[in-house]
Amino acid sequence: MKKIIFTILILNCLLINSIAQWITQYPYTAAVGLRDIEFINLNTGWICGDGIILKTTNHGLNWIIQNNPVPNKLLFSIHPTDSNVVYCIGWFETLLKTTNGGNIKNFFISYF
Repeated sequence: MKKIIFTILILNCLLINSIAQWITQYPYTAAVGLRDIEFINLNTGWICGDGIILKTTNHGLNWIIQNNPVPNKLLFSIHPTDSNVVYCIGWFETLLKTTNGGNIKNFFISYF
């Protein structure tokens, strides 16, 4: 009986591990360091990194480069509060905010 339970347990673990897989994504460019990724739902998310902000609306299949008013700044943290308001924090006292999801050029820059 113990052998049957052990065999079922092993087969179950192997089956679960064979289903869960990572899929390589190519957001926009592999030459840029990406620092943070945040999703607000299953489909919509943002990535920030070395002078770049990217957005997806289809679960990460495609990434769209967003307007970044400070392309020479290192951005290391992104925080969406909903589908419109997104905060992005960078080095050298950089704080960015958009109120329309970043689609139109309205990232506000604040240096503190």
